[in-house]
Amino acid sequence: MLKIIPYSNKNLEQYLNLVSKLWHDIEKREILETINDHKEKLGYIILAVVDKKVVGFINSRIRNDYVEGSESAKTGYIEGIFVINEYRKQNIAKKMFQHLVKYYKTLNILYIGSDSLIRNKTSREFHKAIGFKEVSINRHYIFRSK
Repeated sequence: MLKIIPYSNKNLEQYLNLVSKLWHDIEKREILETINDHKEKLGYIILAVVDKKVVGFINSRIRNDYVEGSESAKTGYIEGIFVINEYRKQNIAKKMFQHLVKYYKTLNILYIGSDSLIRNKTSREFHKAIGFKEVSINRHYIFRSK
């Protein structure tokens, strides 16, 4: 049976394992900062659990800076969504997102932003399916002098 719950330290090892599947090059320090944000109510981590196994997560953060498309000074922002392959196509990410919406409403945060890479078709389709509106496409450039 699926449970959608807030992160707790008892799920640390399973959470770290999933985070490393989404972001292969993330440093443990960055993950611990995200967990600390969660504890200080500056962000929110949601876990999807099936039979005591963490099968998905959403990392989010409260942003006070400009978020494209938001009309509010405070905006929830999804930093990452992940569901293990064998649990995909079961509405788990959607249910985690619905939990996130309810949580942010309790804080009077009505806008939630997110982003994905242009080439990430799965993410684009997911965002549209749960009701996100595409507000812009950014391209990032870098120049390295010789």
